[in-house]
Amino acid sequence: MIIIVARSGAGFGVLVGSDLVEEFDQADMARACAARLCEEASARGESFSWVDVSQASAPLAMGRTP
Repeated sequence: MIIIVARSGAGFGVLVGSDLVEEFDQADMARACAARLCEEASARGESFSWVDVSQASAPLAMGRTP
């Protein structure tokens, strides 16, 4: 499982893989959500990676298909 914090159209989004889980106005709130998702995955014994690209200059195109 890959958990991503990224800029979105509404501020900052938290994605699990390519699925947008939630959006926040502040990056710190998105990071807290990602940390909670990591804790939950760890408790279930799942392997995961966490990536914070919230400082990227452009929002990711979430929910769009090529």
